[in-house]
Amino acid sequence: MKIKTSILFGLLLQSAILHSKELDLSRCTIILEDDASASQQYAAKEFSSYIYKITGREISVAPTAITNETKLLITTSPSEDNLGDEGFSISVKDSSVIVKGSRKRGSLYGIYELLERFGGVRWYSSTFEKVPRKKNFLVPSDFKTIQKPDFVWRAPFWYDPAINPEFAVRLRMFGPGFDKLNPRYGAEESCFGGGLGICHTFDKLCSSEKYFDEHPEYFSFTGGKRLKKNTQLCLTNPEVLSIVTSNVLSRIRKNPKAKFYGISQNDYYNFCECEDCAKIDNEEGSHSGTLIRFVNAVAEKVAEEFPDVFIETLAYQYTRKPPLKTKPAPNVVPCLCSYECDFAHSISNGCYIENIKFSRDLAQWSKISHQLMIWDYSTNFRHYPQIFPDVYALASNIKFYRDNSAKMIFFNGSYQGIGAYFEELKAYLQAKLSWDADLNVNELMDDFFDGFYGKAGKLIREDFEQAYSYYKERPFSCLSINDPLELAALPDSYFKRSLARQRKALKIAEKDLRHAQNVRKWALNVAYTCFFRLAMKMPEVALTQEDKTLRVELAKELYEYSKTITGIRWVENATLNDKRFLLIKKYASVCESKE
Repeated sequence: MKIKTSILFGLLLQSAILHSKELDLSRCTIILEDDASASQQYAAKEFSSYIYKITGREISVAPTAITNETKLLITTSPSEDNLGDEGFSISVKDSSVIVKGSRKRGSLYGIYELLERFGGVRWYSSTFEKVPRKKNFLVPSDFKTIQKPDFVWRAPFWYDPAINPEFAVRLRMFGPGFDKLNPRYGAEESCFGGGLGICHTFDKLCSSEKYFDEHPEYFSFTGGKRLKKNTQLCLTNPEVLSIVTSNVLSRIRKNPKAKFYGISQNDYYNFCECEDCAKIDNEEGSHSGTLIRFVNAVAEKVAEEFPDVFIETLAYQYTRKPPLKTKPAPNVVPCLCSYECDFAHSISNGCYIENIKFSRDLAQWSKISHQLMIWDYSTNFRHYPQIFPDVYALASNIKFYRDNSAKMIFFNGSYQGIGAYFEELKAYLQAKLSWDADLNVNELMDDFFDGFYGKAGKLIREDFEQAYSYYKERPFSCLSINDPLELAALPDSYFKRSLARQRKALKIAEKDLRHAQNVRKWALNVAYTCFFRLAMKMPEVALTQEDKTLRVELAKELYEYSKTITGIRWVENATLNDKRFLLIKKYASVCESKE
């Protein structure tokens, strides 16, 4: 019995040794196919560049390699692998690591998976990456993975990734806002064509400036009259249908390579209440009734000439509720917008009435739509830098969208300029979770706070969690994308403790220069909210002299920094050079006078 046991142990040990063998890709040759695409060639350059950063070794790209040499093969997956444009597979055979994917983006994404998984590389922003130094780049000999994204569009639309395509593609972002890129990033010519874009196209397709004077009947009958300004279209007017159909077809003919063309309401209410439109909306139980019937009619004509083209339309505000009878045509893609929701609590579990309604609408749209797109929101549109603790709800909602058959997702962040609250963290999480919604959000955040903020990460995470806790403990409180700066759920005591954390974090940053700028930017986000909240409450708020000094310093820096933040919109109808920034400067002088 002992002999048999020892033999068995020896076999198991031998098997373990064989399976523990690793290939060192820092000593490999990269093999490309003769007709490798631009993105596959770029994938080889990216891998070679990061191997040098990680190990200090240079590796070459060649059409062939010595038989026994370790190889990295970047190749195109056959159609029967069913990986699409986005998916990839990585496997190990003999002395080769094989990355298979499409000629567009799949192979490139596979290379980034290798760099992240086995190199520990992280891309937190366009200007800040983590590249550990190692002696070797080891891949287990039994490693194998096949990945396809949960969403075919993953578009965290923030300023940084939107203007830095190298960063966006490294986080596997793709969709509206990320489509007009260099072919080396695997881009297509355009997601949305014809100059229409993703939203609010009625005026482009049938302009009131062009048609209203002679044909007021083309436009909204609202409040007993036809509207020329802030108007929608009369969707039951056959001439409007003819004009829009002709316009759309003309645009597709000029730009036939795009797959999506938008036909959607303008960005205000004032839907048509004429007798014919009202009759259909009553039958359908929603104003989306006239919209979907109209878009279906256009899409039918489009399909006759362009069978592979999709027509996208918004399910937004007054059209968010799906119609009772009419279903979107197979080539129509409703884009469901979460505009009215509470973003502190998950849509699926929230108590807020708009979340409950949205959840119901999503379930119904998913039943009647062949393809469904989500337009989600991630920031405060009155004040981009303001505290907006939506991250946990964001993570839960992405999974909820996936489970309700949504295949495309667009995250509306602060796309006009830098400076939004935790914009880097949100872009990072949105990219990761829209690829795989089952990833652990806490593990992703642990990685981010440690990597992006360094030794100050623990303090900043503590501040992040405390801001969120005031909403978590109040399930009926609402975090709106248009919230004013009062932020009722956050007490003054939070800001006092936050100032203390800022002071400690900034001292840490003085000795941690690599992360100092990131820490400073976080401090400015919290300070921005704090100053507006407390500027008029100085006699009521007990602060130490040290707190006051810190606030003066941050106020001055925030004022200078604010001049570099472009496009912070819709603040009491003020312009960019407005009283917000003057108030910050004034606040600094107020603090100084009270010292």
